[in-house]
Amino acid sequence: SSPLPLDQRPISVASAVYRLWAATRLRYAIAWQAGWIHPSQRGFRPQGSTGDVYWRIALTVEEALLSDKPLTGAFLDYAKCFDRLPHGILLALARRSGMDELVPRPLRAIY
Repeated sequence: SSPLPLDQRPISVASAVYRLWAATRLRYAIAWQAGWIHPSQRGFRPQGSTGDVYWRIALTVEEALLSDKPLTGAFLDYAKCFDRLPHGILLALARRSGMDELVPRPLRAIY
């Protein structure tokens, strides 16, 4: 392996540039989603996580067990959901919902 910079793979430089771009876009996207997202949505939100939902469900189950009340429910976890959905449709919906074109344009290039 050569010590010359031009012989190196530019992954670390591209990664740093991408992280800077993504952090900037993420701040905009979070502010945008705050205008329409349902208050119970906990994943991908500041001061929230899907763990919040898990603990609420766990407490509900524990309460039902302790009080001998019947309980029925379902829990869905969409792992890597965005990667499994048609990106063209999602990005078109984001645009139609009011997202600034500066956000989905680079995403279209990636996906």
